[in-house]
Amino acid sequence: MLYTERYNEWLLFDDETKQELLKITDEKELEDRFYKDLQFGTGGLRGIMGAGPNRMNKYTVGKATLGLAKYLASPKVALPTVYLFIRFGPAPIIPRKPPVPNCKSL
Repeated sequence: MLYTERYNEWLLFDDETKQELLKITDEKELEDRFYKDLQFGTGGLRGIMGAGPNRMNKYTVGKATLGLAKYLASPKVALPTVYLFIRFGPAPIIPRKPPVPNCKSL
């Protein structure tokens, strides 16, 4: 898929994302945001904040979280109880229902 096609898909996301993308006039900037997905590295998922699949945002983090949850829930993974905390900034940790059967909320 061409990066321009991915860009057009992202314009259908929420209004905040759409407005951020419409402000970009530099074609190289658009290409960098959409030519690939953000990759996991040795330090986890890191990247520039912003809209697009090659940026850190609620959609890329959500996609990575879903992939991790599916992996942990798969029958191929025999793990003991797993505690998973996802946190943004100094906000307190709020117990939530675990997303996968193998996890327990604290």
